[in-house]
Amino acid sequence: MVFLLGIIEFGLVYATAATATGASRSGARLAAASFGPGKSNLQASANIVAGAVSGDLQALTSAVPIGMVVYKVDGTRSDGGPSGGFPASNDTMTGGCTSNCYRYTWNSATKQMAPASSPGWTMTNGDICVAASTASVGVWVLVRHSYLTQLIGKYNYVAGKTIMRLEPLPSDQC
Repeated sequence: MVFLLGIIEFGLVYATAATATGASRSGARLAAASFGPGKSNLQASANIVAGAVSGDLQALTSAVPIGMVVYKVDGTRSDGGPSGGFPASNDTMTGGCTSNCYRYTWNSATKQMAPASSPGWTMTNGDICVAASTASVGVWVLVRHSYLTQLIGKYNYVAGKTIMRLEPLPSDQC
């Protein structure tokens, strides 16, 4: 019986991780296409990304979203993270992401990601106006998965991360 419950718990954690990764993927896809044309108002573009991620996360059953970060990938980091690293994987999401990012926290009343204090992002023409640009955007989503049986604990934090290269603008728009 314990073995069967373990299989069920593992399956639910896997489903939560797949949902978090899928949400980050759809957010990153949208960000890669919209951050270039929206370079004059990146907060608005990030809010659209947060809305898409929020919609995907509403499919969670035994988990609660904690927050997300939309960020410019720091090219000096090997993990594809933002400047300052990822926030802590806990309910407060403190630390990390010191520049070029937008933070969001989950509002359980509205079931949407809400903007939190963030350092913002400065987009340059070099990020999006060169066909061979290496600038990339990432979306990191954090979810707290609650175990049903609590045999191995009460909950676990699951993160999903997706990185995509920013789509370059046509030269006549640069």
